[in-house]
Amino acid sequence: MPRSQPSIPGMPNTVLPKSVWGCPSSPKRAVLIHGLTCNSQSWHRVAHGLAAQGYFVVAPDLPGHGASSRSPRYSFSSIVKEVEQHFATLGHVDLIIGHSFGALVALALLQSLRSAHRPSRVILLDPPLEFSSFRYSQFFQIFRDATRRATTPEDYREAFPNWTREDAAYKSMADATCDPAIIDSLFEENNPWSFSHLLRHVPPKTKITVLAADPSCGALFRAEEAISHPFIRTLVLPRCTHWVPQENPRAILQAAMELES
Repeated sequence: MPRSQPSIPGMPNTVLPKSVWGCPSSPKRAVLIHGLTCNSQSWHRVAHGLAAQGYFVVAPDLPGHGASSRSPRYSFSSIVKEVEQHFATLGHVDLIIGHSFGALVALALLQSLRSAHRPSRVILLDPPLEFSSFRYSQFFQIFRDATRRATTPEDYREAFPNWTREDAAYKSMADATCDPAIIDSLFEENNPWSFSHLLRHVPPKTKITVLAADPSCGALFRAEEAISHPFIRTLVLPRCTHWVPQENPRAILQAAMELES
């Protein structure tokens, strides 16, 4: 079972609360960054697999999510800064995996982290680099609804038949513990939604694999967005929706093994 370290009510967070798996003395370390309306437990299947491969795995709750502190407003830069401070407590990190919004945070961290703390291996799961105005409005509403309406595990199992019952329960819990203000703040701050510029500043010798959802299943990443970046390897996962950690953890673990070679 993962060990969770929640925040203390009424006290400021200097270190994000997190879930951990594996042995802290392991020479291999991985950090997993979840997406909007998720939390550290969203990674449970990926984390168990990485721990079995010899990794010590750390998954923080992003600000406004899970057990993390709340704020009247949130910004992309402040979230990146908090995760950056979290890295400083971990020592070296070999692998960073980010899903959805967490993939954007991972890309921003590659620019801001000192070389001593910067992972050389990165996996991005269906990163939403660009939204059209239609998709912006669509996902703004989807995420607002997720934080304001009770979506049960049964609802998620019906919508996503490939999820396990545990996946569905964790997502329902994550919705209930996500601060609605973070959705409003981030979408208002980032209109239009555009993060492709983060690809232009990836440090040299950084190996990046993008695992994209199937375009026929609502992928948010478009493979052509990475064509001009020779350091990025893109794989499209057939029949996989945007929820890659829930639907294809095996592909994530395989990508992690390949990046080690």
